[in-house]
Amino acid sequence: MRPALRPQEAAVVARPRCQRGKREGLLLPEMRVAEVAYVLLSALTHMNRQGYAHCDVKPDNVFVMADGSCRLGDPGVACAADASGVLHHAAGSLGYCAPEMLAKLFNRPCSYPVTLKTDMHSVARVLALCAVWYDRMVSWERYVRWEEDLPECVPAGLRDLIASMVDEDPAKRPSPLEALDHPWLMAVLRGEQQQQQGVPGVGTATAAATAPVEAAAAGPSPADAWW
Repeated sequence: MRPALRPQEAAVVARPRCQRGKREGLLLPEMRVAEVAYVLLSALTHMNRQGYAHCDVKPDNVFVMADGSCRLGDPGVACAADASGVLHHAAGSLGYCAPEMLAKLFNRPCSYPVTLKTDMHSVARVLALCAVWYDRMVSWERYVRWEEDLPECVPAGLRDLIASMVDEDPAKRPSPLEALDHPWLMAVLRGEQQQQQGVPGVGTATAAATAPVEAAAAGPSPADAWW
């Protein structure tokens, strides 16, 4: 049986703390980053179908369960969209808000409305943290200003997914359901499935993330992603 997350893994996914020093390579394994992406996107797909945005996707709200799987929780500031898909309530945590939500929080002018896709910017930030930028706010801010790129150790597919989620225009970002169908995510999760075929004792963390992959286009069960 696959063990639960090691303490340092749990800290990255659930509660980042200040860490000094440079790292080489991905902070978490590529498969683990894909699992986190799948869980977040699955939960947001479910919320969007109900007409809500989470509005506070961040590591503190990604809960690591005893079996090593993750859940998105704490929808206490979730915002409902109107008939046109626009959110009129402002909520979120600094450092994770999309630019349009940040502008709304501080009553600043913005060319774009706040929509259900505001959460996608936050998902991108969490994935960047899990991959390489653990608690490195400066790097993230430079990235979204086109001043710094993700390190070369980040797989090209993950780089593409993150870049698509932080487009300045929310309309150009993928929805959570569209992101679930991203080639990188599907390939990593399917690859893990293939490796585990016929092997007894597959860990529940991997099983929870990969079992519904073939049905992702129809949307995963929220029970696999929500807490």
